[in-house]
Amino acid sequence: MKKNLTLYPDTFLWTKGAFGLLYNAKNYQSYEFVLTPFLSDLSHRLLDFSNFYSVDIDDEDMDEADRDFLCQVENRHLGVLREAGIRKTVSLPPLLCLQRGRKGKSDFMMDEFLLDLTSVLFYMGGNGWEGQFQLQAEYPFRSPEYLPVERLLPYLEKLYPFRQCSVRLLFSDMAHYPGAGMLMDRLSPWEKRLSLSVRASEAGLLAGWARGRGFGVEILHDVQIEGAAGLEDYGMDEVHVFFVKNTAGLEAASRFAEGLPHVRFVPLFTGKNKDFLEENVFLTREELLSSRVSKRIVFAHDVLNTHYYGKLVVMPDGKVHSHPGKPPLGDMDSSLHQIVKAEENENCAWKVLRNKGKCVRCLYRHLCPSPMWYEDLMGCPCILKRE
Repeated sequence: MKKNLTLYPDTFLWTKGAFGLLYNAKNYQSYEFVLTPFLSDLSHRLLDFSNFYSVDIDDEDMDEADRDFLCQVENRHLGVLREAGIRKTVSLPPLLCLQRGRKGKSDFMMDEFLLDLTSVLFYMGGNGWEGQFQLQAEYPFRSPEYLPVERLLPYLEKLYPFRQCSVRLLFSDMAHYPGAGMLMDRLSPWEKRLSLSVRASEAGLLAGWARGRGFGVEILHDVQIEGAAGLEDYGMDEVHVFFVKNTAGLEAASRFAEGLPHVRFVPLFTGKNKDFLEENVFLTREELLSSRVSKRIVFAHDVLNTHYYGKLVVMPDGKVHSHPGKPPLGDMDSSLHQIVKAEENENCAWKVLRNKGKCVRCLYRHLCPSPMWYEDLMGCPCILKRE
């Protein structure tokens, strides 16, 4: 008997080697299958755009594995199976429409190249914590210099018209930052576009300035360094970020985080805790398939790094990077256009994809999170756990 199989427009179909994978980005159902001769031909025809994701099949050509495939497609709502000839059903493979705006403020024509710029992080410098963990996370590392306020304020004025761009100031040593009072007075126009990050032991200094101005606030904790510092109620909707390096630190941070409304745990690789990272960060295939990846993110993984795209980092010495572990793209005297163009040309971070080595041959690379720099530091070919 002839039937018609139509995959739903939110269902992705990928094949690699002897296996295929279906993933519905709307209901987050998936199904991995072996490519029998019948299913290999079926997949090839479904991926032919001219067939509109809908093909006729003859069940007399199928074996038990092929019939199980069709059952799984229907049971997991990946597509629909009907008798052929009753009504021709058509669909389309998943498509994504990207549309860009063109203006910032009504009187300010955007530089088309700068529409990619979404955020700028400023490391304000000073006496922070030991370790170069800024290569992995937004970390209050120790710097011998401060980012001068007289350089920062003009740079913020250049950024202000780009309404899609947010700004974060990360203080390693707010208590001794020169010109902090003047700086905070000049930040008011930014309101919700501005976030301030500070070590937990200095959170009290930040609360008075930030309250009532609409700024976002992050309080940074390493409980193995500062213990329970910075856990008071400051009357703000602050986010508490806990850096963890081992099981003991994670357990302590989890205790301190109880009752806090907004919490993030950020793992750090020390060079000696690879097992901790593999246990708590790396994913099994089952965990990956249950992570509810949207259609937009699936498409994004093919063209940009979702962790770093659109982000710039300004270090205390005034050098501008797309990532602190890569060479500078310029400095604060360079135009924003030059900086973004340099990143587009050199691809230090924004478009670092899973398109090399083991990832190229992986059926799951479209669902896997974009590469992060701690993977390079750990020498990991991928973040899927060995099975």
